[in-house]
Amino acid sequence: MSDVSTSPSEQQLQQALRAAIAATDRGDYAGATKVFNAIYGNPAIKAPPDGLSAYGLCVAVEGKQTKRGVELCRAAIAAQFYDSRHYGNLIKLNLKRGNRKGAVEVLEEALGRMPEDSTLLALREKMGIRDTPPASFLSRANVLNRMRPAKERGRETARREQRGRFRIGSLHPFAAGVIVLLFFAAVFGGTFLVLYRQAYG
Repeated sequence: MSDVSTSPSEQQLQQALRAAIAATDRGDYAGATKVFNAIYGNPAIKAPPDGLSAYGLCVAVEGKQTKRGVELCRAAIAAQFYDSRHYGNLIKLNLKRGNRKGAVEVLEEALGRMPEDSTLLALREKMGIRDTPPASFLSRANVLNRMRPAKERGRETARREQRGRFRIGSLHPFAAGVIVLLFFAAVFGGTFLVLYRQAYG
């Protein structure tokens, strides 16, 4: 990977940034750091923040400068808060430095801004993080926390109907119980009405 000249064109700068970001994604932190140093370490170059969080990840992993790496990632987020890659790099930085708690906090912060972002959702799944229960002050086993939101239940019901395997036994226990109670209420109510009419007709 070649170094960036002292006065690269905008096209050369973008190409170098893309190459360094790709190297970071591959885990080639040493190679990426050389290019990032040439770009962000040169005051004559007005580089965009596109690669700043990747640079921060490289600085923390390759250069063992965690504090500076976090600062670079945060600067990237401040400049481009809409780009989930910057959050992703800060999450990876925390995980690589053994700070899972910090990684989870960053992920929650990012999902608070971009709840439907596919990159962040994939990261959450990879990290094995479950959704925060609706009633967080209760245990996950509590019936209130076991009831899923209507949106989620709707998606699951649609998937079951598409597969043609919708069964009452596959519903949430609370929903299944309500359906069973309604069924018996209808049966006994109808039976009672028939007997009442026969007796008092």
